This record gives sequence, structure tokens and C-alpha cells, in this order.
Amino acid sequence: MAESMSLISRYGSGANHSVQFYSEDQFLVETTSRFLAAALQGGNAAIVVADQARRASIAQRLQAIGVDLPRVRSLRRYIEFDAEETLSKIAVDDWPDSALFSECARDMIAQALTACRADQRGVAVFGEMVNVLCARGRLESAIRLEQLWNELLETQPIALRCGYSVATFNQETDADALLHVCAQHREVFPAEGYLGLESEQDRFRYVAQLQQEAEALKTEIRERHRAQEALVRAEKGAALGRLAASIAHEINNPLNALTNLFYLLQAQTSLDPTARHYASLADQELQRIARITKQMLGFYRESPSPIPCKLSEIVDNILELYESPLAKSNISVDRHYAVEGVIEGFPAELRQLFANLIGNAIEATGTQGKISVRISFSRSWANPRQAGVRVSVADSGAGITVENRQRIFDPFFTTKGEGGTGLGLWVSQGIVHKHYGQIRVRSKTEKGRYRGTIFSLFFPVLQHKRQRQPSQVADASSAGQYS
Repeated sequence: MAESMSLISRYGSGANHSVQFYSEDQFLVETTSRFLAAALQGGNAAIVVADQARRASIAQRLQAIGVDLPRVRSLRRYIEFDAEETLSKIAVDDWPDSALFSECARDMIAQALTACRADQRGVAVFGEMVNVLCARGRLESAIRLEQLWNELLETQPIALRCGYSVATFNQETDADALLHVCAQHREVFPAEGYLGLESEQDRFRYVAQLQQEAEALKTEIRERHRAQEALVRAEKGAALGRLAASIAHEINNPLNALTNLFYLLQAQTSLDPTARHYASLADQELQRIARITKQMLGFYRESPSPIPCKLSEIVDNILELYESPLAKSNISVDRHYAVEGVIEGFPAELRQLFANLIGNAIEATGTQGKISVRISFSRSWANPRQAGVRVSVADSGAGITVENRQRIFDPFFTTKGEGGTGLGLWVSQGIVHKHYGQIRVRSKTEKGRYRGTIFSLFFPVLQHKRQRQPSQVADASSAGQYS
């Protein structure tokens, strides 16, 4: 019974603002009834602003614990108001109006104070208007109403208790909202799971259990987000693949026509030798564009299941494709294949992977540099018992800064300005993970013998027979990026 009296009298103006969280309605009725009974039995007044069912439950419980409810009602020391009706008087479109609230709240409090003894002029108020607003999804309006109550409490002898269902804050994104609610109150009372425990040690054990559950939930949320990001990456990759194939197909049609026209042009005997030479050069360039276009189409014409792929052959094909830019930039290529590197996979996607890595290496190297490609037997960095093939692509370029290394696999992140899409390495990482592989990057920006960047890839053998999912390997490999 001393609970509410202490709440009303401990502060200078007698004012206090507390919040009671609850899971079960009966628990809220019990704690609220004790809160109001203490005020009534001490000579103070009480106000309840709730729906009809809640008001009836509280009234029944007050009588059960010894409050002479008919008497305090007749004296107007116990006054009830409907939460919905009262909210409609103080809010415009569910937003509490300062003037309307002040007029309504002061009138309610004045009615209750008139019935109090001269030496006991205090009011215990239980309100559910904030919970009504939260149920409508109007949390900001509820916070605004709490602020208006706090302003009123500065001049009124009130002990105010608000009730919030914990179900209001059952989403991951509700943590900040819960903190905002707690910040509006001087005292916070947790839900029944905690208050129902008798000993301090029981409560400590309960807190420890909640902390464990919270950590487990965080882990589950992180895993879910990681899985969702991998549903999204796959969908984006498929969409990009379809777009690239569509563009390549549309380009290929006029290329075929141009190739035929240049063939006919070269056959014209009326052309002088110089014109025929230029036509021949133009035809060669068209043929090169045609090869690139067909290879682009090949990237996305994939078999439904993995087949044996020789990585050395795929890498050689890509290097042949880049023969012209390599020669133009005077870049030497060092190939060292200790093994042929036969794995089971999707050849078109593997060609795309190495085209991205070698193309980036050429751009990073600049002129008169060196690119090294090595294929060797290796074991998984995450599981040394897993045998496989390692492929490394190294360049002698300027290197990648630590800051950029942290983001190079993010979609749409690029250091090439308008000349880059920021999708190459993101797509490449997805291809590696699809093949149950791992990818690492090491880079040095300081001038010296070992300046440059190395991309290292590991592919397990016979991965199609393994039970693990690609996402599991992706998670393990993400920790393998190092500086």
C-alpha cells in the first residue's frame, strides 16, 4: 500500500511518471489495482483512462483487495474515463494537441482533487491512451502525449502510470522506439516475467537468460540478413546476366550484317589497294567485336548442372581474348600451371569470373607491367582437410588502399569513376561462392618490389557431392579477406 504514496510524495511537487510493460492483461490489472488502491486508501484520488473491459477488471480487483469502490466513486475520488473517447477530445488526426490536452487533463485532475482531503491532495492516474495510439501504429503520437503529460506534471501533484503491451515492440527495429518510451518516464517497470520472481538471485538468473536469448536472437537476425543478401545477390546477378545476354544478342545481329558487307566490299575489284587494306583492317576489328559478343552470349548460356572444367584452359582462353590490350600496353604475362586444375562447375560463369579478374589486372597494371597467373594444388583455407585447386591472378599495379579493400566486393562500389559499374568483383564473388569456393585479396600500395594486388581463389574438387550450401562457404570465406 505504500507504493503509490511514495510515488506521490517523494518528489517536490508530488509528481511522478512511470511505465508498466506487460504481456498478459491480468498482470497489468493486478499491478495497476495495487497502484490505485495505495492512493485511495491513503486519502488521495484516482483516475482511470482505459477501455470498458479494462475499467471493469480494475474495479473488480480493487474491491477484491479491500477498496470501498461505491464510496470512493460517490465521493468522486475515483473517476473513470474511456480511452478512445478522451483521445478524440485531445487529438487531431491522432496527433495530441497541446491546448486541447491541457484543457481536458486539467479538468479531470481538478475534479479528482476537489474530493481529496485538504492534507492529502494528490491523484494517481492510470492511462492507456498511449497504448491505443501504439496499436494504431502511431508511436510518435504516443511519445508526444507522454511529453505533454511531463509538462503538466511540473505543476500538478500527480503520480501517472502508463501501460504498454510488450507486443508493441516485438520487431527488431523497435529497439529505439522502446528506448524513447522509457526516456519519457522516471520509473520503468518490466513485464511480469521479471517482477514475478521473488529472490534477487532468481531475478539475476532471469536477466542472464534474457541476455543469452538476446544474443541468440542477434545471431539469428544476422544469419537471416546474410541469407537475404545472398537471395538478393543471386537475383541481381541473374537479372544482370539476362540484360547482358540481351544486349549482346541485339549487337550481334547488326555485326553479322556488317561482316557480310565488308566481305562483299573486299571482293570489289574497283577498290584501290589502299582502300582494300583499310577495308581489311575494319573487317578484322569487326571480327574481334563479333568474338567478344559471342563470348558475352556464352557467359549466360549455362548448362543446368556442373560439368568438368579445366581451369588452365579457361584462363588461356581469356588471356587470348585480351591479347590485343596486353600487347598495346606492353604487359607481360607469366603463366605457371602446376596442375590443369580440373573441377566440376559452370564453364561460362568461370570464363566470366576470370575475364573480370584479368581485365581488372590489365587496367591496374597500366603500361610496361606484369601479370602473373598461377594454378596449383591447394587445400581450403577454412578446412585444411578439403582438397582443391588454387588460382591466383597478380598484377604489378599501384595496389588497393585498405579502405577500398573493405568494399571492393560491394555491389556498385568502384574506383574507376564513371568508367566503372562497380559490379565486376561483386559478380565474381558470387560465382566463386556458387562453386563452393573462397576468394581472398592481398594488396600493397607502398612502392617496392612487391607492390600490386593478388586475387587468390580456391575451388574444392567434386563439390557437387558435398552437402554444404554455397551460403555456408560464402560466410566462411568472407573472413578470409586480408590486408
